[in-house]
Amino acid sequence: MTLTDGYTAASDNTFSSGVTATGSVSLSSVYGINLYGNTQTITFNGRITDTNKGITFTTYGNIKSNGNQGTWYVGYSNDSQTANFGIDSAGSNPIKFNRDLWVRNMGLSRAHQVRSKDGGGIYFTDDDSNRVNTYHKNIYYSGSSSKSLLSEKTNVEAADINYWSSLAMSIDLATYNYDTDDYTDPLRLSGIIDDVNATKEWALPEAFYARDEDGNIVGIDNGVLLNAVLALSQEQAKQIDELNTNVLAMEAKING
Repeated sequence: MTLTDGYTAASDNTFSSGVTATGSVSLSSVYGINLYGNTQTITFNGRITDTNKGITFTTYGNIKSNGNQGTWYVGYSNDSQTANFGIDSAGSNPIKFNRDLWVRNMGLSRAHQVRSKDGGGIYFTDDDSNRVNTYHKNIYYSGSSSKSLLSEKTNVEAADINYWSSLAMSIDLATYNYDTDDYTDPLRLSGIIDDVNATKEWALPEAFYARDEDGNIVGIDNGVLLNAVLALSQEQAKQIDELNTNVLAMEAKING
């Protein structure tokens, strides 16, 4: 059975003229209900007490809100939703998934977890798969590694150990608490980026600044700082070796 929205161009007493149609609804025991045409939609207008609410399935099966409708949910009931989609025209209502969400190997868990189903690494990248910065408060981990392959680097030169060790030695260390700490938080220790005083009260070379993509200072680059301390350790080890050599030479002269 087919219901057609249209008209004939002239009087059709024999029911044989062609029909100019904008859409049709077909009911078939084989194909079910089929809607065709630019104007064919399925609309739910809500309860009798609602004003300008509900949703509409468009020609292509997409879902749009009617007037004041704010959300559309999938689930057993309003109290047992699987997902809730904000469809308001203002774009202010969020999309909520009330169960664990998996996209192939990657999952978001309600237990505050980002999961890797196959145990592979988790990467934060841009559209070209280049790694991007991430910003956190506190990080707790059992191990770490850096992007250290030579094949991933350019302009590689031997570091000036004396220069970097001098920079590390010039840092003023301070103990402090954050503004958000309470009495249970431990005393903290690090260098300080003085973004308050015109005449800086705390020395920290700019080489150790961490910046965001807009060039704004966001903290200390601990990776650079750690390697500068390594340079300091190497420089001091070299100086200790030189002192030991001189001491041995003096002992040899004294002992004849």
